[in-house]
Amino acid sequence: MGEFSAFADSSWADDKNKRKNFMAYCLFLDNTICPWHTAPSQIIALSTAEAELMDLAIFCCEIVWARKLAIELSFSQLKPTNVYEDNTGCIALAKNTPLRGRSKHIALHVYFVQKPILDGILKVKHLMPHRSANCRHRDKACASRSF
Repeated sequence: MGEFSAFADSSWADDKNKRKNFMAYCLFLDNTICPWHTAPSQIIALSTAEAELMDLAIFCCEIVWARKLAIELSFSQLKPTNVYEDNTGCIALAKNTPLRGRSKHIALHVYFVQKPILDGILKVKHLMPHRSANCRHRDKACASRSF
């Protein structure tokens, strides 16, 4: 069986009426997309890093579930699942950064992301956004609620 890889993204306060962010994520098994999801988040975030982290915590549930399902089907994953994220603030919080006054309110989300990282289940990596015409088109599509 192949390896899982994952991509997560979130837009901050995209809903102009309710000020909620919009989340999108997808999980791949080799080159085949497994679960994917796009939806408005149920929580209002105060920053882009917070929005990305809260949505990444939700996505961690999907990744852990998919890995447990693979084990039940006798396809264990020996390596951590690479989760690609474009927000460096979110990545810094996920990689066991001590919480300070401005981030204590998201402590449960932080710990929920950090636990699978420390257990060797996930590895969060930075995905550098490209500034090509295709990427600008994707950014506009994400802003208009399409992944």
